[in-house]
Amino acid sequence: MNFRVLVLLAAFLLPLPMMADSVYTYTGNDFTFVSGSYTTSDFVSGTFTLASPLAGGLHNASITPLSFSFTDGVQTLSSANVTSEYFTITTNASGGILDWQVMLFITGLNGMEFAGGPDAGGNAGDYDFIIHNGSGLNNTSGSWTSRTTSETPEPS
Repeated sequence: MNFRVLVLLAAFLLPLPMMADSVYTYTGNDFTFVSGSYTTSDFVSGTFTLASPLAGGLHNASITPLSFSFTDGVQTLSSANVTSEYFTITTNASGGILDWQVMLFITGLNGMEFAGGPDAGGNAGDYDFIIHNGSGLNNTSGSWTSRTTSETPEPS
């Protein structure tokens, strides 16, 4: 059998490497203080996607997601419509998110900011502050979960 035929057969028979993205999902608690268009049933939620999981032991690390989308019940901001974004993350030894600050803006102060993590005394503290026709505020921590997704390889 010709060497070229063997190489061609191997290319079709060997599995292609799988690409895996890490998706982080945030779910905040209902706002306890609201103004403008917001209600106490609104809260911040959303996701961001990275090419690989967050490393353990990060401290206020700046990250750039592949994509993201967050809503506060009134507005939805995503990688498709923001003009500036800022993500800083602190992780535990296993890469779980302990502390965060996310700022997303369309223009000027029209956007969303939320942050959280332990306060100086080590107590869970969090704030959600929304700027858009009013605001929503919550002083209790939301939570993060993560999962890895696998993309099906395309034929060569």
